[in-house]
Amino acid sequence: MLRLNSIPAKHKCLGPAAFLPAMVMLVCGLWGRPAAAQKPPAKQPSPQLRRLLAEGSADLSRGDAAGAEKVFRKALALDPSSIGILNDLAISLDHQGKKEEAISYYRRALRLKPGDSTTARNLAVAYFRLQRYSEALPLLESLARESPDNFQILDLAGLSLFALNRYGESAAYLERASKVRPKDLPTLYLLGQAYLREKSYDKITEVFRRILMVNPESAEAHVMMGMAYDKMFHEQKALDEYLAAEKANQRRRSFAPS
Repeated sequence: MLRLNSIPAKHKCLGPAAFLPAMVMLVCGLWGRPAAAQKPPAKQPSPQLRRLLAEGSADLSRGDAAGAEKVFRKALALDPSSIGILNDLAISLDHQGKKEEAISYYRRALRLKPGDSTTARNLAVAYFRLQRYSEALPLLESLARESPDNFQILDLAGLSLFALNRYGESAAYLERASKVRPKDLPTLYLLGQAYLREKSYDKITEVFRRILMVNPESAEAHVMMGMAYDKMFHEQKALDEYLAAEKANQRRRSFAPS
């Protein structure tokens, strides 16, 4: 019979510092690069400014973030109140790893136009990547109110709350995210982890049933369900899940290349 100590490490009850890094990388990958502000300026830009903006965008497109930074700084000198240029400059800085400086420009853009969703999104992601979850969270919560079906915003809010040990609130956002993308396995796994920390064992079994509907061969899902049934003193159900996990592992080994 499968023993609890054979549970893969990534699915054990880990603290946020141990569990989150892989999830952070995955979710940031889903978000991709920050979004450039696309709204046109209040007045038509001069030919020189249009040329600089086109040049900077081309630099970013081909991966020359340092070149884009220089160009966008020149553009910003011509139009210091453009939130689009401030965002683009911040993006070019972020691509060079100058994350703190990028944040300063996102914040400057938000001061010029409080509530701008593009800037707020970019700033929230920048905070999140630096593990500054308490600063990312208010922005994400506001964005979630504006866009209640935005998967990435809901997912990042859930991750941020998880990192802050606010597991019940995390689960609420992750449930909303999973309704937008019912087959997203990383979100479902994290939702199960949040319920595990809340000791909501009946909800754990429900979440991992959903995982098995997406991936019927998930030995990890059977293990987590077995653990939950153990906690609820359903010994036979727990045994059935552990045996199902062992069978799934055997099938996995039989298909593994020799």
